[in-house]
Amino acid sequence: KVWSEHGVTMRISRQMLRSRAGTSPKLAEWLDLSDLGIVLLEKLYMCPRLQTLLLRGNHIETVQGLEACANIWYLDLSNNGVRFLDGLSRFVAIGTLVLSNNDLTWEEVGKIRQLHILELYLHGNPQLEKDTYYRIHVIDCLPHVWMLDGRLVTSAERLQVSQFFQDSALTEHPVRHKLTTGFTPTVFKSLELYGIFGDKTTQLRSRFPLTDTMNIDLDQRRLKYLAFNVQEDLLLEREYSRRTLDVPISPTFLEDLIDMRLLDRERCNMLLLLFVASLEFSIPAYLMKETLEVAKLDYLGVLETMNMFLLPRDVRCRVVSILLSAVKMDRDSKEEGGLYDKLYLCLYYTVSELIRRGQSDGLRPRGSALTNDSRHGRRKSTLFKEYRCLLASEVVQLFCIVPAFYEFIDKDPGVRTMLCIATADDDICARIAEIIDRIRLDQGDVRKMFEETSDYILHRIQTNSRNIDVINAKIPPKCQEHYILNTQRALPKRPQSSPIYASTQLFKGKRTETPTRQKPRVMSSRSPRSLSGAKPAINIGDQVLLGPQNMARVIALPEPDIALVQMDAIPAANGSIVIQLDDLEQHYCYIDTHDLVWDHLASVWKPVGTKGDRITIHNIDADPSKAKVPPLGTAPSPAGGGSPLHASLTNLSMGSPASPQGSDSSGRESTTSLKTPTLPRAMSLILREKLDLKLEVSEEVLKTTVFMRSLSQDDIKSEVSEPPPPSAEDSVESVEAVLYDCIKNAVETLPRLSHTEDPVVQDPPQQRIASTVIPEEP
Repeated sequence: KVWSEHGVTMRISRQMLRSRAGTSPKLAEWLDLSDLGIVLLEKLYMCPRLQTLLLRGNHIETVQGLEACANIWYLDLSNNGVRFLDGLSRFVAIGTLVLSNNDLTWEEVGKIRQLHILELYLHGNPQLEKDTYYRIHVIDCLPHVWMLDGRLVTSAERLQVSQFFQDSALTEHPVRHKLTTGFTPTVFKSLELYGIFGDKTTQLRSRFPLTDTMNIDLDQRRLKYLAFNVQEDLLLEREYSRRTLDVPISPTFLEDLIDMRLLDRERCNMLLLLFVASLEFSIPAYLMKETLEVAKLDYLGVLETMNMFLLPRDVRCRVVSILLSAVKMDRDSKEEGGLYDKLYLCLYYTVSELIRRGQSDGLRPRGSALTNDSRHGRRKSTLFKEYRCLLASEVVQLFCIVPAFYEFIDKDPGVRTMLCIATADDDICARIAEIIDRIRLDQGDVRKMFEETSDYILHRIQTNSRNIDVINAKIPPKCQEHYILNTQRALPKRPQSSPIYASTQLFKGKRTETPTRQKPRVMSSRSPRSLSGAKPAINIGDQVLLGPQNMARVIALPEPDIALVQMDAIPAANGSIVIQLDDLEQHYCYIDTHDLVWDHLASVWKPVGTKGDRITIHNIDADPSKAKVPPLGTAPSPAGGGSPLHASLTNLSMGSPASPQGSDSSGRESTTSLKTPTLPRAMSLILREKLDLKLEVSEEVLKTTVFMRSLSQDDIKSEVSEPPPPSAEDSVESVEAVLYDCIKNAVETLPRLSHTEDPVVQDPPQQRIASTVIPEEP
């Protein structure tokens, strides 16, 4: 041990190498020197056969002393604060190079430009990731990288990067290359003759010569070789690592899975979805096993898929990267696999974040841009929550046909959390409990509980999916003119994640204290369509009455007949008014101005066919067929309230070509009416229809299933123990009379409850109550 500026550090010795390798250093092929406080790489010449070297979590700043390890193929230098890569400049090829969470610069990245890298991880380097086009520049600087940060670099992506710089050169602010092109240092010219390489590099050169043409066939061959590389690393770790890897799995399981994708892409993509869900959520192993059996995913050919879910977390992340790369190639070749665009982006983003967190959590983030504050902010971002909700909804829709899922709703916190995220309802378990209690009171059987609970969960998920799609919908382009606000020092009104910012023509002026300043006005080549009669044209700042106690104001006019309004309050499902929600996006919506009418007395805009003031506003249109579709981004109005909120808001979408044109309030055909978004079908529902999967409950399951004990049972008991408050008529009675009535009611209620209580259900067999979950790293 040595004292230094980093605290207590250690130097590599022969005894350390023998102890950590478990054998003689000359025979060691796998070595873990993580979290030992190592500052300098030395004495590695004692390990000439070394293939895997783990050095994460140390204090290494300069990579050197690896020249004697010609067979090195897996090198992990994450969380070290590495600043110099001179020791890697003479290597010809390497299988996996992990350089995440360090202090690298673009100049240092240029030192490994000629290195052929199968898998490279560079996230977490502040000087690199602060660039907006981080991935584009890395692909441009390193022409021989196959996979970057867990995502395959296909030939199509390289062409796109090349085209990006060509198009950028013609703009006013071109994006420059980080490294000069066309010049090759002398040391790189002789690298093929005098470079450092081992047996695996020779094998790589024989299978992938430098004269190969970049096309889709080369991408498929590379992906197959990446799968082979992951299998070899796993076998080597199983032989030398102290971590238990006793999962019975085929040595060629990943290559077999890639081959199976050519025969059945939809089932393999559904398996990928379950893989990502097992990494993002805490799912019991028994529930995953039952799901694979019910969905007919337990075997793909001769491959038993459940064993792959029992692999360590870092290995599963690499498996998911391979499968997602296969999906990326399918999309490049226009192959359909059931993954719609939004779900693919969800998996693409989620897998990247999983790999980032897997290489950062639990490690010393020295010099890393991924601090705790930034990670917390990322997890709370709108995009992260939306993709997490989409992933949960897809998986839960598949779980609905698994009887074991309903047992874990009340028992497992991870399953309960995933269900709440999928439905966007924290009280979903209480609502399910009410359904179960109602069926119990009606003396319904367990099969009916399964069916009604499944239908209710699917309905809530589909409703929430439509809400998310409408909130993120953009303004449809309906004319070629550009409408801007005639103000000075214009600034964006909303943050970058909002739909307003997505419209490049929409800005709002900055307010000043000058009293003589005029209001912003819309300027265009043609004037907005004026309203009939004496009604004024809608302007920014006008008040819009959407419903009882729900006032909004116009904050932007992206089109002459579209107004973006900001609501002060949001109506809840129970009839109450919520002043402020956690998600600020819920306070904004778009309105078709043709559905508004000017109220001269109140000086506000109101929906067509309404009457009353801010408190008494209600619909006066007796024809229910003319009622507009309620907005998907807001809660429905209470029954009997007659709220005109649903008559004023209109859903916006990107504009589906198959959507029919609507009509305005006068009944005539209108080309400016907004279209309801066409939602893609869930991948799990498509698989259920293709394989004819249904919720089938056997007699054995009916006998052993224990449904959740609902909260309403406790409410009944609390009502018995606590007397109801006296009414106005009872207030004049004496205290003795009130107590007598309470005791009498309690005595009459207790026998009735004792008869309605369910008999004591014995615990199901041990094999049905599995408390284990998919294993995760501490």
